[in-house]
Amino acid sequence: MLKLKLHIFRLNLRVIGSVFILIFQLFVPFLAEESQASDKTFGIWVEAEGKVQPFSSVSNFFKYIVFVETAEFTDLYAQVYRGGRSWFKSDLADDGPYRHAKKEGFDPLRNTIDIAHSKGRKVHAWINTLRVAGNPDAPLFKKLGKNVALQDNFGNSLLSYDKSGKLPGKLGQHYKLGTPGIWLDPSHASLRKHIAQIVREILTSYPDIDGIHLDMVRSPIPMRVTKGANKLRFGYGVHAEDQFALAHPQYQKSGASKPTGPEWEAWRRSQTTLLVKEIRGVIDEIAPEKELSAAVVGKLTRAQDWAFQDWSGWLKEGLLDSVLPMAYTRKEDTLDKIARVAVANRNDKRVVLGLGAWLLVDNPKKIVNQIQLADKFEADGIALFSYANLHNPKGKKLLSLANSHFVSKSQALQN
Repeated sequence: MLKLKLHIFRLNLRVIGSVFILIFQLFVPFLAEESQASDKTFGIWVEAEGKVQPFSSVSNFFKYIVFVETAEFTDLYAQVYRGGRSWFKSDLADDGPYRHAKKEGFDPLRNTIDIAHSKGRKVHAWINTLRVAGNPDAPLFKKLGKNVALQDNFGNSLLSYDKSGKLPGKLGQHYKLGTPGIWLDPSHASLRKHIAQIVREILTSYPDIDGIHLDMVRSPIPMRVTKGANKLRFGYGVHAEDQFALAHPQYQKSGASKPTGPEWEAWRRSQTTLLVKEIRGVIDEIAPEKELSAAVVGKLTRAQDWAFQDWSGWLKEGLLDSVLPMAYTRKEDTLDKIARVAVANRNDKRVVLGLGAWLLVDNPKKIVNQIQLADKFEADGIALFSYANLHNPKGKKLLSLANSHFVSKSQALQN
């Protein structure tokens, strides 16, 4: 009897959730006036997991939508693939989060698109491409094998690193990852195809999505734990080195020696580029009008030399429609340099500066200074990181200032 009552209670919750979402979709257009018409982007990244989990329940989803309605956002970058898990129906990822949401009575991406479009906003499906957080059980490992995990030049798979990003054994005293997690090796053609097929699933299930947003489309950047420990590099292993040797017959593998030098580094960058090309190909095949964007390392030389991420080349080649340099800094001179270089490399594509809003919540007026600097270099807009970090009183104050500046700037441009 108790089990039956619990079942009925859960069923009622699911029904209530479905009705709630339906009603909310009908009435949300009246919560605020339609977004200001502007060719400038005012975006926000919305994480699926972390301190705030907007897609875990109807009530959390409601809070997220109400938050978004407090500003004139033009673009929402909604995270729907992270750690090998998906917030959409998938045969390739662990879609447990999606199935949980459906039981709660809503579809995170479907409802986000419907509500955003009713306000004239765009929605980009944000996917983490080459990092599966701390999930060694991600479906892609079962399908493709553990060797698709990235390896370092000491012979360690990133599967053997600890949760804080430290290397195994004594090496952990000297080295660690800048962004902990299990990173993947794009030199595997099977992995590149797997990720591209995940994009295909999204485009097929949500044909009215406005774009695909790539994150972690790079190699991890090492941190020095002790002074002088600067020899940690990534992208090695039998497969990668064999592939490099095929592309460069003059390279001779010998003993424990590892490939180094400009040719090796250029080849490593080319493997990440192949992944972006594979994704671009799927988009061009299914829906060429959809936008492909990427969050990238802000400093171009650091992106190219350490993250093996040639985003300026991607713009030049037309692989991306827009790039979001992660200009996460409190220092205006640093932001100045990032903005200057990014805009100089736009190649007729869009440059939207990603601002680390969470760094400024204790001094919110600084966000206006950073937006003004973006305007100075004629960037195509800004995106704030992130919803979870602004979903608090201090964050909302900062957002109010950013929104006021964006609205006044948009009105000035229209006049």
